[in-house]
Amino acid sequence: MIEISEFRISGYGLLQALAVGVLLFAVLKLLRRGLRLLPAPMAYRRLVPRIFPAAAACSWFAFAYWALQVVVESPSFRNLAWLLVLVIALGWLAWFALRDYFAGLVLKVHDDYQEGQRLKVGDIEGSILRLGPLDMEIEQSNGERVKIPFGRIAGEIHWKNKAHEGPNYHKFVIHMARSMSVDLILDRLRLSVLNSPWAAPNREPQIRLIGQTDREVNCEVCVYALHTDYFHLLERDVKQQISG
Repeated sequence: MIEISEFRISGYGLLQALAVGVLLFAVLKLLRRGLRLLPAPMAYRRLVPRIFPAAAACSWFAFAYWALQVVVESPSFRNLAWLLVLVIALGWLAWFALRDYFAGLVLKVHDDYQEGQRLKVGDIEGSILRLGPLDMEIEQSNGERVKIPFGRIAGEIHWKNKAHEGPNYHKFVIHMARSMSVDLILDRLRLSVLNSPWAAPNREPQIRLIGQTDREVNCEVCVYALHTDYFHLLERDVKQQISG
C-alpha cells in the first residue's frame, strides 16, 4: 500500500485497473473493426459509426467509476477524483457540441450551403433537406435520410453543386412487359440509362423493383443527368429504348 498523507491508493487495485483498462481498450478496438465487417444492410452499417463512439464513451466512464473505487482508498479523495472525472466527461461532451456548432458557422459562411443542394461526404450523397445548428439532414436517392455533423463535413473531402443548379437526379416509374427474368430486365434497364447521351457519365442509376405480376414488372428509376434540363430527355430516351 502506498500512502501519501491521507491519500491512500491500493497497489493491487491499481494493477487490477490497469489490466481491465488494457482489456477494455482491446475489446473496443476489436468490436469497432468487427462491426464494420458484419454482413448487414447499409443503413445499419452507417448507424454503427454514430452509435459506437457514444457506447465506447459510456464504457470508459463506467470503467473510471469502478477504477476509482478499487484504486483510491481514501473516501474524500475518491469523491474528489470522481468529481474530476465527471467534469472531464462533461467537458468532452461540450467540446463535440461546440466543435460542430463552430464548424457549422464556418461552413455556412464560407461554402454557402443551402437547402436543395446536392452534397457528397464519404459514401453519403443526397440533397440537403435541413441545416441545423450542429448538423445537416440529407435525403439520399433511395429516400433514406441521414444526419451529418458539421464537424465531420469540415474534416472530410466533400463535394456539392451550386445552389441554382438544383438536384442532379431524377426519379420516374417505368412499366415493362415481363418477357424475361427480373434480373435480366433490371440489367437491361440499367444499360438503357447508361447508354443514354443525357445521363451523367460514371454515375450508376438506382433501380428499385416496386411491383410485379405475371405479365408486368414495375420499377422506380433514379437517374443522374449533367443538368436539370436533361431530365425529361433522359426519361424519354430510356422509355423509348425499353419499348423499342
